Amino acid sequence: MIKSLNIPRTDQIVFNTVINTLQDTSELHKHLTDKLGVDQGYRQRRADIRKNIKDLEVQLDTVETSLADLETDVRTNKVDTAIFERVK
Repeated sequence: MIKSLNIPRTDQIVFNTVINTLQDTSELHKHLTDKLGVDQGYRQRRADIRKNIKDLEVQLDTVETSLADLETDVRTNKVDTAIFERVK
């Protein structure tokens, strides 16, 4: 028994399936949303995480600036070195 694949028929089936999927994307969107768990709760968590990252970046920038200012004050003898070592 010889098994073979009818290429033209297979191409037509695949082509029709792709066209049908692209014509009605709502079903594809619903399927992906269900499978990936993308809903309003997910979007809110993602927004909260991005806001948290932004706030932490601002805090890090503030700390780095403060340390640089403190180091400048130590080098210009405006602040005692012992204080700098405790903070550092």
